[in-house]
This record gives sequence, C-alpha cells and structure tokens, in this order.
Amino acid sequence: MSRISFDLDSTRSEDRTPRTLTLKAGFTVDLDWLQSERLQRNTLTCICLALVLLAFALSLGAALRLKMHTEPPYWVYAAVPPALSKVEYGHERYKSLNFVHDIYFGQLTSNYAKDINRIVADILAKHPVATDRSDRIVNQADDKGIVVFTEISFRLFGYRIEGVLYLYYIILGVSAALFAYSYRRNPHALLLLAAFLLLHRMILPMIKYDAQLGGITALRCMPVLAMIACMHSILYFFESKVDGRKIAALILQIALIVFVVHIRTTALWELVLVAGASLMALSLRKGPEAESSTRLPFLKNCWPAAIPLAATIVLVLLLSAHRTYGFPEAYHRDGEAVTRPFWHNIYSGFAFHPAMAERYQLKVDDFTVLLATKQYLLENNRADAWEAAGGNSPNYTGMRWKAYDDAVKDMLIARCTEHFSECMTTFIYYKPLSMIKNVLWVIGWIKLPPDMDIFVSKFPEIGTVVKEQFTETSRQLDRHKERGRMWLRYMSAMIAVFAVLAVLRPRRNELMPVLATAGILAAGSTVPSIVGYAAPHTIAEAALAIPLLVVLLSAGFAMWLRRSAKPGSLQPDMKARGRI
Repeated sequence: MSRISFDLDSTRSEDRTPRTLTLKAGFTVDLDWLQSERLQRNTLTCICLALVLLAFALSLGAALRLKMHTEPPYWVYAAVPPALSKVEYGHERYKSLNFVHDIYFGQLTSNYAKDINRIVADILAKHPVATDRSDRIVNQADDKGIVVFTEISFRLFGYRIEGVLYLYYIILGVSAALFAYSYRRNPHALLLLAAFLLLHRMILPMIKYDAQLGGITALRCMPVLAMIACMHSILYFFESKVDGRKIAALILQIALIVFVVHIRTTALWELVLVAGASLMALSLRKGPEAESSTRLPFLKNCWPAAIPLAATIVLVLLLSAHRTYGFPEAYHRDGEAVTRPFWHNIYSGFAFHPAMAERYQLKVDDFTVLLATKQYLLENNRADAWEAAGGNSPNYTGMRWKAYDDAVKDMLIARCTEHFSECMTTFIYYKPLSMIKNVLWVIGWIKLPPDMDIFVSKFPEIGTVVKEQFTETSRQLDRHKERGRMWLRYMSAMIAVFAVLAVLRPRRNELMPVLATAGILAAGSTVPSIVGYAAPHTIAEAALAIPLLVVLLSAGFAMWLRRSAKPGSLQPDMKARGRI
C-alpha cells in the first residue's frame, strides 16, 4: 500500500515553555485504490451506461425524425375507434360504437396525426355523450392487443395519436432500465444493451420506408419491444445469486413479453426461449441460487431457476383467460378470431418451394391460400365447411377466421403428409436462405430483397404492388444512405468497443454469458421467418439480433486472441460459479 504520512508535534525549551510549534501533516493518502478492480469495473460501468443512454436517445431521435409519431401505421390509427369508445364512452373493450366508427372512417383521408386528432376532437365535440350504443366488433383478422395499447396512450397523453409512439419508447426505456439495474455489475451486459439499442435505431429507416410497415409501432414490428426483456430473462440463468429485487425485475420483464404477445402473437418465440431456458436449467440443476437461505423440496437452493417458468405459465394462463372471458361474446359466437390466423401464414411460406408453389399455385398474397383451402375442402367433400367459414361471402368480407384457420391447419397436415420431404425442405433450406438474404439486404450487401416474384399476385387487387414497394424501400434506403456504409461504420464501431472492453476486462464469467445470450436471441429471432415466411416486413427481429450476434462474436474472438498470445492472462472466475 502506498502512503503519504506526516506527524503533528511541537518543540519546547528546557524550562518546558513552548517556544516554537512545528506542524507536520496529520493525514494519510491511500493510492492503491486507483488500480483496484472495483474502480475499473465502476468506471467501465459508467461508460457503458452512458453509451446506453446515447443509443436510446439516437433511437428515439431517429423515430421522431422519421415522423413515426405523426404518421402512424395502419394498425395504430385503425385502433382509434374501439380505443376511443372504451376510454371516452366507457363502452365494451374490443368493440367500436357505430357512430364513432362511421364518423372516424368517413372523414379519414390520411394517416397524418393532425387529421386523426382533428377527427377525434370533432367526434368528442358532437357527441359528448353516447346516446346510441349500437356497436361492432373489430373484425380485422389480426391480434387485438393494439387496442389496449392505444387505450393506455390515450389515458396518459390525451386523445393524441402521437402518444402511441411515446408509450412505446416509455416501455422500451423501462425495460432497458430494469436490465441495466439487474446487470449493473457486468459492463459486458450493459454494452450488449447499448448495442441492441443502437441496432434498434439502425433498422428504423427500413421499417419506415416499407409501405407494409410504416413505423416501429406496426404490429409486425412489435415483438422487437420485448427483445430486451427476453435478453434479460436469458441472462438471468447465468447469475450466481439473485435477490428479491432481481427476481421482481425478471417477473416484470416476463409480464412485458406476455403483453407484447397479446399485441402480436408471433412474439411467442420469446416466451418459448425463456421457458425453455428455465426447463434446461432445472433439468441440469444449474441456474442462480437464492441469496437467502430459503430452500424448496427437490430444488434446494436453486429454486430461482424455476421462477421464469412459473411466471411464464401463470401469465400466459391469465392472458388465455382474458382472451376467453375478456372479449365480447360476439367474437366467440360468430366464429371470429381474437388473434391473427396462425396456420394461414405457415402455409403461405410454401410459396418459397418451387414445386409446392407450382403444384398449388401459391403466392404470398393471401388470396392463393384462400383458394388452396377452398380446393382442399372441395376435394374432401367439405364444401359445407367452406361455407361455414364465410368463404363464399363477397370479397371474403364475411370470413370467420377461426373456422378458416382450422381448415388451413387440416390442409397443411394433409399436404405435408403427402409431400413430407418438400415441406421439410421449405423449412430447413428455402425459408432460412431467404431470411439470410433479407438480412443482408437490410445491411446493404444485397441491392434488392430476394424472392420478390413470390409476392407478385395474379389478382389485380395486389398485382405487382408489393414488389414495387420492396423496390421503393431499397431506393429510399440508398437515397438517405441508411444502409451499406452506414451499417458498416456503426457495426465497426460496436465491434471495436466490444473488443476493447474484452481486452480491458477479460472476465470469462462476464463475457461468455453475454455471448451465449446473444446467440440464443439470434436463434430465436429466426423462428417467425422460418415458421412463417421471410420478407422485408417480417424480419425486424432477425435483422436486429443477427448483427448483434456478429458484434458479440468479435469480442469473443478478441478475447481468444488475447488468451492465445498471453497464456494465463485471462483472469479466472472469482468463484467456482461466475457472478454477473
């Protein structure tokens, strides 16, 4: 220990009368703390937290610059009538009062916030009280949770459609704050969060310029909102010990994932990752231990590993109960689906297999799957099932989507039983290949999205519209320089920062859990594209998680190089089980 020491003393004469007084310091300075591990960790933590705040600000700034708050996507402004009916008039949730619906869509000519807010103000001025309680259900074949999301934004920010984006970023910020609090002692985890938020900013232009999306609050993009919570939940299993506060933060994150699942069912892959990781930890008797002495039978002190699974099960059951009993009876009585069709999109993906597409005349345009379903039912003498599903209604306006999706499931099983190898090839080759090419397109390594002809429909209502939209999205990204060199610069900067951190703080017990989390997240993010289909408007999660994994792998590579150059230079774990 280095010290600087002085004494305090006095000089007296022989007759003991003080003549002079000499002051010789009375303090000690310890210089060793400047080189302490704790100071290094705290300094790096502060730097990484600053990067998290910067990345969040860049994402929010980009969303505002792209006018995602004043030009909301279709799903958001379509949710205004049922949300307004509930918040202002106290009507039953997930239903629109007829006068609200008729006035709103009768006057709506654009998706500009000023027009939407003006129409809402006009409705409130003309109808301060709802004298007519006739209503209608939200009959779009999609998830209905966006109605609840819009209701919350109205309650927080008033009847302004901009509040939906503000609420999105509030939730994103809270999720990031819970993550940062729980893993504040691991600079690598904090840098993972900063990189995620920066990549979140980087995919925003692609989302905005794609007419199939239009904004980060589009339902197809909403699973991104729960990805920080998913990372938090996976990283939890690599902790050595957890206390009540960390468990509470984890449960809040899982609750967020379940809420996002209600908004967009495809976010289920995130819950599956969390539950699967919990089952794996329990089967291997791994996972965090409780800091308290509480023990449970069979689990002993490793019971915290069961918390994610238990929370997932309880919250999913609550969501299921809400969908069963919280929706108006009309949804169940009339065969309407309270969520989006599931099997329909899976079957659409067979359009990527040349033989399947040719045999059943499939395109990714919805209409060809409807016709294929009709053909299948007629082949099996089930014309009554097609009629019951509303298939013979004009322009499919009377479809009962639950009954229809059940028929698609039967068709999918029958076709895949008959053509098993072709079905499997679609899932393990054609769709993954298309997904990878789409990610490369987002980054800028491919000029145009792949497989665009699959989206060209023979039906005039669609025709080449989707293909033209993809081409225009590419043109806008290149025009505003939002891919290619921009992605290269940002990713290079992130790789450099991670590599520097890995060299400055080569803690395997901190870096490896973060690297594993990024890998698990990237694998899970491919599920929507592989199960459904890959397209510019369906790959937001993969376009974010796969580059994130590439960045993290660079840090692991730098750590490996350091270890190879200087054997024994890597600092071992401080304990048998690493602490995050």
